[in-house]
Amino acid sequence: MAVDENSFDSNEKIETGSYRNLSSQGSQSQFNDINEKQVIRKADWHILPLLFTAYFLQFMDKIVLNYANVMGLQRDLKMVGNEFSWAGTIFFIAYGLAEFPQGALPSEFDGST
Repeated sequence: MAVDENSFDSNEKIETGSYRNLSSQGSQSQFNDINEKQVIRKADWHILPLLFTAYFLQFMDKIVLNYANVMGLQRDLKMVGNEFSWAGTIFFIAYGLAEFPQGALPSEFDGST
């Protein structure tokens, strides 16, 4: 297959490492665009439900103590004064402290194995 020397512009700069400049043929570019769309769609259908579930559980985790108080937790446990406030404070301090190891662990372990 012969390459036409006039088909390339000598002043055109090609970025190295760019996945869009792997080929100069239009059909190959369309093939890459289709594959890219399929990969993004597949990632969206796998990752977004997990993220939605995680955010929903986090939201429920944060409000469940308040709902429990409305349903009589403070009365059933005979809490007086600021004990309920301290229960919420202790929960969120522990939650905040657990965020540091949770953020560090993914960088320590390879997710592909």
